[in-house]
Amino acid sequence: MSLRFRQSLKILPGLKLIISKRGLGLNLGVRGAHVTVNTQGQVTRSIGIPGTGLSDVKRTSLRKRKRGTSKEYEEVKEYENQIPKPQPKNTPSIFASKNEKLFFEALTAHEISSYKNLFSIPELELVSKSIAIQLAIQTNDGMKESIHWFEEIWKNKSDLANDKLFKKYVSQIIVVIPVAPGILFQTYLNIQALGLLYIEVLQQLKDLRKAKQIAEGLTADQISAISLCEIEVQLGEYDEVLSLTENIDNEDDSTAILLVFRAIALREKKLYEASREVSKESLKSKKRNPDILHKALFERAKTHKAEGNKAKAKSDLEKIIANDSDYPGVDELLKTL
Repeated sequence: MSLRFRQSLKILPGLKLIISKRGLGLNLGVRGAHVTVNTQGQVTRSIGIPGTGLSDVKRTSLRKRKRGTSKEYEEVKEYENQIPKPQPKNTPSIFASKNEKLFFEALTAHEISSYKNLFSIPELELVSKSIAIQLAIQTNDGMKESIHWFEEIWKNKSDLANDKLFKKYVSQIIVVIPVAPGILFQTYLNIQALGLLYIEVLQQLKDLRKAKQIAEGLTADQISAISLCEIEVQLGEYDEVLSLTENIDNEDDSTAILLVFRAIALREKKLYEASREVSKESLKSKKRNPDILHKALFERAKTHKAEGNKAKAKSDLEKIIANDSDYPGVDELLKTL
């Protein structure tokens, strides 16, 4: 979840060469639909709506994932492997203020120490922290430190949104945020994106009530709904989940994961048949992100177990193992059947 800018060299119409510290990549396609292959062994297919920040990204890797590693974190790191070190598109003019030049130097260096050096300058503290958190949250210690920065940013988010440096430089930064299993949200680093990142950190730190409070304050859209719904599942607020997920059809990855959350809520309310029906709908399309399909199977297996149908529960878990033998929780659940 670090800063990133796309930087590429056009070779032929529809074909670009991506150059970064981590290797080379080839990008084939047009804006809104393209395939990227890089020297790290990743193949990425991306389809999106230009100008919205919404996209559906599916990846395959030639490298086996290490056992015990967070899949959600690895997905983000795979995406980062294709993105060069930030290279700001705007540069300070010869008439730029000293503070702007200092900020630009820190942005170019892109090191957390460079940003921290600016925290003592009142005019630069907030905008510097809005970028420093992207680096800080990549480690456990940094995540704990960044929570205080998030609190300050959120308290003063209106000031930050109107900050000239934030609008000139930060608004061009692209972030990829893991919102829920199988859902990565690519967007510009605006206040909404900072809110989603704040929520992810709060969830990691188990402060779910605060996470829900932030989620409820975001601009209402499909991504914020997914984030809120996941938090309500974690809090056991199943009536709220059911209210949020009414009348949803399996149309894309976003609706599929919302259906999974609905199935969980129905199961926890002991409405097992209804839960299985919703799970069936969430699994209707095999084109969905594998993590969503596996999550749906895992939750349906728990429903089968709750009904006493161990054979069907085992069958669903074995379907997961066939594609991902390291899926978290599968081994433990199988031992109870």
